[in-house]
Amino acid sequence: MKPIGQIGKKGIAMPLILLIAGLALVAGYAASKAGMFGGDTDSSLTVQKGDTTVILPDAGKAVAQKELTSCDGIASVNALYNDINFYKKGTDPAGNMTIYEADGKEFLTLVLDDATATTIPVLSEFKALAGNERGTPNANYFATPLEFSTACNDLPIQAKVVPSSAPTISFVNDDGITKNSDSNHELIGANSTYTPTAVIKAQSETCAARYGAIVAFEYDATYTNNVDSSHLDNAKSSFLVAHYTNWTLNQGAWDQYKIMLWNGTVMDIDGDGVNDAGALCDGKKIEIPFDVETTGTAAGEDNGTIVMHWYPLNYDLDSDDLTLIKDIYDEDNHLITEAETAGIWYTA
Repeated sequence: MKPIGQIGKKGIAMPLILLIAGLALVAGYAASKAGMFGGDTDSSLTVQKGDTTVILPDAGKAVAQKELTSCDGIASVNALYNDINFYKKGTDPAGNMTIYEADGKEFLTLVLDDATATTIPVLSEFKALAGNERGTPNANYFATPLEFSTACNDLPIQAKVVPSSAPTISFVNDDGITKNSDSNHELIGANSTYTPTAVIKAQSETCAARYGAIVAFEYDATYTNNVDSSHLDNAKSSFLVAHYTNWTLNQGAWDQYKIMLWNGTVMDIDGDGVNDAGALCDGKKIEIPFDVETTGTAAGEDNGTIVMHWYPLNYDLDSDDLTLIKDIYDEDNHLITEAETAGIWYTA
């Protein structure tokens, strides 16, 4: 018996012929799929089944991609919203979601929590704000913008909303070593510059900021000429103007403030491998050195004190024109910030 594939007097052995034919068929089928995976022809048919897209091969025949344009007489489906705590999956934030846009047009619809059925149109694209009820933020959580679309089936929407909690703020004196306190204050003089450091630390499994934070330095212009920091960006002064009574701490009758923005990158909160700007969460901390320039008038104890106010930005829905707000106040100057607090750098 001759080995398989051996050439005899009568030509190629039959098994080798079958092998070559099989390889040709495989090559032909692979070529027919070129359009499906980036080739010049589209050799697949896309069929929409509810929320699932299925690609069906059609033996290499080029066909136009078929899009779903109707739902056999069905005009609406149910949005089923259910929120969960970003860090504690078993904790129910008990918030709601507000849809404010459908297919690029105004569409105000409240979707209640716990998968309460809410009717919305089929084959539409929506924008919504989780953790917000018609312009009222859900307390103790940062609101989350969402975008989604409907097909022909009910649509479950499970949003992970981030819990908020005020951070701890402490200060290190100009020497970079000594922790500042009322009893261990910074000794300052006239016509001088000092650079203390604020240490802002988030609590475990919560966020001290999700979208950045406004940092406001409050001081007495009699003894302090200017406060600034190269680690922060300038921010519009309207953030806190006319809102003095809303500030967390009121250390004397300070008449000046410097408004700045923290939007640094500390951690990857959404899991895409890139640190997210403005997110400070789950035990992470930041250090913000800042410069304090004193005037020619020497300050007595606590007269040169600097108060740092921490106001995290939050998303809200403008209930007048159905647009997103990213700020610490809404359109009616109500505070929408979460995790706000303040700390004092003591002087003598």
